Amino acid sequence: MFGLLAKRWAPLFLLAFAASGCATYSGQTAAMRSNYRGGEFKEALTSLEALKLQKEGKGSLLYKMERSMIEDRLNNHRDARALLIDADKVTDDLITRSATKSAATLVVNDTVSDYEPEDYEKVAIQTQLALSFLQTGELQSARVAARKINSRLDEINKQYRDEKPGRYSKDAFALYLSGLIYEAKGEWDDAIIDYRSAYKLYRDSYSWFVADVPSQLISSYYGALLHRGRTKDATELKKENPKVLDGYSSRKGDGDLIAIFEIGTIANKENAEHVLPVGGQVIRFSFPRIPYTSDHVGKTGVEIAPANGKEKYFKAEHAQNLNKIAYYNLEERRTRTAIKATGRLIAKGVAVHAVHQKYGTFAGLLANVLSAATETGDTRGWNLLPAQLYILRLPLAPGMYDASFYKDGSDLEKQKIEIKSERMTFVRIK
Repeated sequence: MFGLLAKRWAPLFLLAFAASGCATYSGQTAAMRSNYRGGEFKEALTSLEALKLQKEGKGSLLYKMERSMIEDRLNNHRDARALLIDADKVTDDLITRSATKSAATLVVNDTVSDYEPEDYEKVAIQTQLALSFLQTGELQSARVAARKINSRLDEINKQYRDEKPGRYSKDAFALYLSGLIYEAKGEWDDAIIDYRSAYKLYRDSYSWFVADVPSQLISSYYGALLHRGRTKDATELKKENPKVLDGYSSRKGDGDLIAIFEIGTIANKENAEHVLPVGGQVIRFSFPRIPYTSDHVGKTGVEIAPANGKEKYFKAEHAQNLNKIAYYNLEERRTRTAIKATGRLIAKGVAVHAVHQKYGTFAGLLANVLSAATETGDTRGWNLLPAQLYILRLPLAPGMYDASFYKDGSDLEKQKIEIKSERMTFVRIK
């Protein structure tokens, strides 16, 4: 009798064990991430293609985001930007229909539905676009991306108008970056608006992610206020930041080196699991989480000297911490995730009970095993985003310079940098 039952229900056993043994998205992408971090970008692309995400509707957005980073590192700027623009369009659509997601998530798990980016990922699409355009000196296109950063932030805030805003409801780095872009374009009033917003955000509520207000942001804001003759606001800012601004000089005729450093890759989501026996059934709760990681970053900045001159080292400042943002973002939406998971577990429990009543104890046991095995947290995410972002703004006299860039302790190749009078020269260190 047992042999007959085992034969009859063997497919369910296999399905249950297969479901419980499925690798998380972080596990599936381990080779890609290892190749990417090692600078083996063609190999990283091969590893990504092997996942066949682009052939699955629910994985196509992740494919676009991950591939955009690899193409960017291969300096295939046009391909990288096309992927990011497509990802942004998909994100718009997902935001529109997020309230009517597939009912399949109620009875299986979140991984069977289309991936909807985290809030910081929605902003990062435009941030990465802006950085790409800055790298190739396309300021007008960078300006368009900067405006989209701000509108995306507004959309995120509207989603939470009936809730208490989370720690990450605005992006200080994105505002800082857009301020620099506006200044580079000579759009001083827009620059002041974003510098002011970034300054207040860093000062008042961004310490969860970045410990201090970047002093170069303060100087940029101060210089923009003076340029537009807003002496009252400039005086107030100087009172708040005397150590930064007491020695400030406008250095008319100088240009600026703006170096942006993208460091590491963001920490990966993992499953936090809890298994409980309830009413004769095994109930398995599984939630995505981000491990709390160290903020330590090695030597990051530039040694620079005029041609045939003596080098001097300048340190970049911490401006963004996507690891911390991701950590708190998931912690704060744990309640919403738990409510959704509870509804799904109730539905699964009813289904298991129905199988038990109709087909007997053995079938009920199998159904319970399958139910528990398929209850897994959604560990999908944009794994190739940088973990940290640093910025250096350095005023320099016009001329040619030999620059040695350091990123997280690594000495990178030297570059020739040309500084033009009253112009910004953007350098992206990837």
